[in-house]
Amino acid sequence: MTEHSARGEIGKIHLDNTKGGKERDIFVSRETYNRLENYIKENGRFQLDKSSYYDALKEAAKETNQDYNSSHGLRWNFAREELGRFMENDRTYDESLILVSDEMGHVRGDITEHYLK
Repeated sequence: MTEHSARGEIGKIHLDNTKGGKERDIFVSRETYNRLENYIKENGRFQLDKSSYYDALKEAAKETNQDYNSSHGLRWNFAREELGRFMENDRTYDESLILVSDEMGHVRGDITEHYLK
């Protein structure tokens, strides 16, 4: 378990097969981390088909009162909310942008700024 971000205690998951081919770490809630860890212990690995993935995203959007038009809509919301959290915790805009960019797996801040418009 690793602490990161403005969200408090969360777990770190290492990804080595990403869209851009770059290894990176993501951070999830303690509950999500524990559930995933238990699932992998019982099943050996975690793999999600695209249909289940999109269904889960639609349900997550519904549960959080967000409109679902694609996974990118949720990424837009995440970028904005996370930037605000960092800035509320006394980070500058530039510091916050770097941290959010890292969390989203972006190499450059200008890519993340696209989500903040």
